[in-house]
Amino acid sequence: MHDFKTIERFIKKLSLDYDTGCWNWTGYLNGGYGAFCIGGPIRTNRVRKAHRVAWEIYNGEIPDGMCVCHHCDNPKCCNPNHLWLGTHKQNMEDMKSKGRLKYNPAKSGELHHNNKFAEMDITSMREMYAKGYTQDEIATIFNTSQPVVSAIVNHKRWKHLP
Repeated sequence: MHDFKTIERFIKKLSLDYDTGCWNWTGYLNGGYGAFCIGGPIRTNRVRKAHRVAWEIYNGEIPDGMCVCHHCDNPKCCNPNHLWLGTHKQNMEDMKSKGRLKYNPAKSGELHHNNKFAEMDITSMREMYAKGYTQDEIATIFNTSQPVVSAIVNHKRWKHLP
């Protein structure tokens, strides 16, 4: 999958943490995760997450739709013994079980930076929908789109409200 020169260049960017066993990425970070460039000329390079490249080097291809998750919860770690394959849902459940996926009221509902509605608007939309208004009618009344209304009335947005 990866040629010898690519693997050699990859390994040079790892540093072993003897206490944790993590192989920490020492190169460029993007969102806390290692970023590794694979490809030919600079304009055609592909930037990949380093832990995903590590998985491919040591374990082979990553099946479509799968995440490469960390047992160690260290986003810089590329130790294949600390990595596992899981779905996005499994990764989120793992984060939640370890207390790393937390609801932050300061970033949701009326306090969200992109918010356009008050909580009473959401309650009204859900009540109107329950009474038989169509999503298009609700969207027109609240000056929004049908997909937004759908997400609200189906509890995909504003989940913290009944």
